[in-house]
Amino acid sequence: MGNENSGRWGPNHRPTQWSQELQDRLFEYMEEGLSFDKIQSIYKDMPTDSTIYRWSVGKNSAPPEFIIEYEEARRTQASAFARQISTIADGLDVRTELAKQHEVAKLPDDATDAERRRVEFAATTRSVHAAKMQIDARKWTASRMHPNRWGDQVKVEHSNNPDNPVPGVSVFTNMSDEQLAKLEALQVELEDDGSE
Repeated sequence: MGNENSGRWGPNHRPTQWSQELQDRLFEYMEEGLSFDKIQSIYKDMPTDSTIYRWSVGKNSAPPEFIIEYEEARRTQASAFARQISTIADGLDVRTELAKQHEVAKLPDDATDAERRRVEFAATTRSVHAAKMQIDARKWTASRMHPNRWGDQVKVEHSNNPDNPVPGVSVFTNMSDEQLAKLEALQVELEDDGSE
């Protein structure tokens, strides 16, 4: 009893063969800021990570330009992750208030004000930590997906100062002739000790 779709669908009933329709939908979801895990949990007809990888190396009927379009979708996805950071931060007050209300509602009616404040403080702390983790995860992911835009920027400065060509690095220009001679003798002594 054969399956006419064998070769097009994997053992987990997800597609393995590239199609323009699948690519367009996948890229649309990515550009909305959905992660692969989220895409695959919501849309059961989306390919697995390993299938997408095979497509990116030209297997399973994927055209050569797939990788170029995929990289562009990843950069757009990174920008969506970065935009989500503002949404998370802006919504923190509302989420914190809801968390506090939820935790206070669990308290008995005769709870003291001190117990209420303690529970509210704990709920606030958990909300802030959760938001910080979500923000940090998105920052890290966006910086890896699109490092030119969202990665840490390294600033390199060049100095044309002959007295100190590398700022912050001391050179031996301020040493007296006697100090330089002692340093040279010490270097020779260390080299001789190392050769034995």
